[in-house]
Amino acid sequence: MDSITGKIISSASSVRPLRVAVIGGSIGGLAAATAFIRLGASVDIFEKSETSFAARGSSLGFCAVDMWQTLTGRRMIRRGKQASRAQGAFLYGDLWAYLAEGIPDGVIRYGQNITDLGDDTMHPIVNGEPFDLAIVADGTWSVLRKRHFTPDLPLYAGWQAWRLRVPLDLVPGWDSEGEYNTKNYSTILMRIAKNDGTDWIMGGTSIACPESDITQPEEGTNRHAGGMELETPGTPAWFLDFFRSEYGHIDGGELCRAMEAAAKFGKITPNPQYEFAAKQVVKGRIVLVGDAAHTAVPRTAAGAHTAVLDGLGLFEAFRTFLTTIPAG
Repeated sequence: MDSITGKIISSASSVRPLRVAVIGGSIGGLAAATAFIRLGASVDIFEKSETSFAARGSSLGFCAVDMWQTLTGRRMIRRGKQASRAQGAFLYGDLWAYLAEGIPDGVIRYGQNITDLGDDTMHPIVNGEPFDLAIVADGTWSVLRKRHFTPDLPLYAGWQAWRLRVPLDLVPGWDSEGEYNTKNYSTILMRIAKNDGTDWIMGGTSIACPESDITQPEEGTNRHAGGMELETPGTPAWFLDFFRSEYGHIDGGELCRAMEAAAKFGKITPNPQYEFAAKQVVKGRIVLVGDAAHTAVPRTAAGAHTAVLDGLGLFEAFRTFLTTIPAG
């Protein structure tokens, strides 16, 4: 670790280092890349997005800080202090940035939409370049999983999450963080403490919905993030009416106040939920990780957690063997 920049420094070797391609630069991809860089491998990350994910704003709830620190080998600092649950729930973009800050400059290649790894799974090829190992972390609707593993698609979980986000200062005095259940519905609202010092309310309401009423995400879509855009911008009037009828009596109307602020200053969007578990995650020298291998609905709080566990698993599996191969 460079004590000045905080970047991971791979170990020196007299032979050619193991060359690893990581397809996908979200949390699963960065977690896997972190493991291999720490083990001395030469890593390239190929991400189809043109820019970093640091500004993405979905809530990830709470995370196992010690586990993330074990993977990276460094402290997680949040708002200038040791990260902790007491500061509030964690933001996706902040956690992504924590991993990215440890990746050496130039390792993440943006604007790279990789849809094929060649015909020989023992010798993966990316953009004409040969690699010793390919880590596939291109998300729930993985193109590479379909190409090299299985045509099976994620299964619709039977419900949508109507997600909201609104700056906390637009809902003065709000303090109703928690999970609230009625006979048929469930709502979770959390205070998000962003590293930039601002506080937000984020969460969502779970509503059962027939699959015929939703639009399946396109192939290559990372996960649920972003929501399904509505034909008419903004929050549908029926949603607020529904929410008031179900939750207006709870906590003096504070849940409604948060939802109404989100609808007024932004929009509340539906996200259809899917699940997936790959029957095979290793084929030759291609490995599935993160949502490409196992997609869980957000209510399980397992998505980012399991992706980091994948990185730790790769670290433990490869540390017992040489991470370099003879040149030539």
